[in-house]
Amino acid sequence: MPAGTYNNFARDLGIPLNIEDALKIIFIGNEIVIDTAEVNGVAFLNNSSIGLYPISVLKRNITQKQLGTNKFISMLLALIKTFYLFPLYKVNIEADGIYSASKTSFIFVGNNDYPFELPNITRRKNLTDGVMSFYYTKCANRLCLIKFAVENLLNRWLNDSNFVLNHVHELTVTIKKKNVYVSLDGEVLKMKPPLTYKIKPASLKVIVPLIKDP
Repeated sequence: MPAGTYNNFARDLGIPLNIEDALKIIFIGNEIVIDTAEVNGVAFLNNSSIGLYPISVLKRNITQKQLGTNKFISMLLALIKTFYLFPLYKVNIEADGIYSASKTSFIFVGNNDYPFELPNITRRKNLTDGVMSFYYTKCANRLCLIKFAVENLLNRWLNDSNFVLNHVHELTVTIKKKNVYVSLDGEVLKMKPPLTYKIKPASLKVIVPLIKDP
């Protein structure tokens, strides 16, 4: 049922955002099997991230309670605060057996392919490719991150050597911290590194609208 803030999962499956219309799909829809993903055994449907985003979500929740502002304003204020703090992690990464090391303020792992281009930055074409999107930035300072943000707005991020994009089946991120905040489909959990991500092909049955013949 599409009852979240943005309903990205429902949108990707073509499920109507109106609850009454969504309920009808149970009776007239088509059953399919899609992929899910997990980190340290905890499942997620959309994406997970480390760094700027989960910390911003935590600060957003605090701001909402303190000021009573809506989610959009609270998130904007939280992003400003988080950018000022600029969390930076030294990470060791193993992606499908390939090792690398970097400093990063942001890691994104998505269930299947996220295009990472405007205006469809959160849209997925399908949920059955059996891979995870793995993106991170090597930016170690605020200026570099601002440059990357501008390039993203102009859809020029592929030319940025500080941005890494891969599609993987299994990923381990090792961080020299006792615990780290990790977002899972918008919720934030505290987890103990290393963080091991895995794709779980054909692991969830869902009912979606029938595809009409052209």
